Amino acid sequence: MSRSFPFNRGPGAYIGPGVWIGDNVKLQNYELVYEPAVLEDGVFVGPAAVRTNDHFPRSVDPQGKLKRGDDWRALTVIVSRGRH
Repeated sequence: MSRSFPFNRGPGAYIGPGVWIGDNVKLQNYELVYEPAVLEDGVFVGPAAVRTNDHFPRSVDPQGKLKRGDDWRALTVIVSRGRH
């Protein structure tokens, strides 16, 4: 769950309802963080960065064939303490 403080959120930043944000986190302008991301204490995220969980990514394999759902494994994005 996102918190309203003590972190700094720049203008235009979006934080999804299932995101967990630690203390002293700084999100710059137009940062997009979608659930189930976790930003631990002291994390800095630069301008216009995106952390996403796309359930239907459009990508191809090395042979140029469209990937299927079985080709992907959705994981939580975790940015560890004090990282950027």
